[in-house]
Amino acid sequence: MEPNMPTNTTKVLIEHYVHALLNAETDTLRQCIADEISVDSGTTIIHTADDFTAMCRVMPPLKSWAILDIFTSDSGGAVLYEAVNTHTGDRQRIAEFLTVSNGKITHSRSVYMTFPSLGMVLDD
Repeated sequence: MEPNMPTNTTKVLIEHYVHALLNAETDTLRQCIADEISVDSGTTIIHTADDFTAMCRVMPPLKSWAILDIFTSDSGGAVLYEAVNTHTGDRQRIAEFLTVSNGKITHSRSVYMTFPSLGMVLDD
């Protein structure tokens, strides 16, 4: 079994990861994740850090985002955040469950809940 990080160090790693992910800072994001990572968005599964950062490079920027809560343990954590899509105005709440080993994120599983933008619906 691989050693885990102290909880406070895991929290710092997860906070860096989420900020990098939501700000499209792919160089910082890459430093937070293991070379072999399992990323499961519910619709797509990615197995390497290079593929994950490449996907993040082409994602549209977010209009806004906020971290709602972070829970951590020695071996990982969960992050609840909200983001607003720049193009549609849709608001999403995302719960991301992360596993950490040897100072890197090795697994990510995301669950999404989308709230359509009322303004965009009325514009149609």
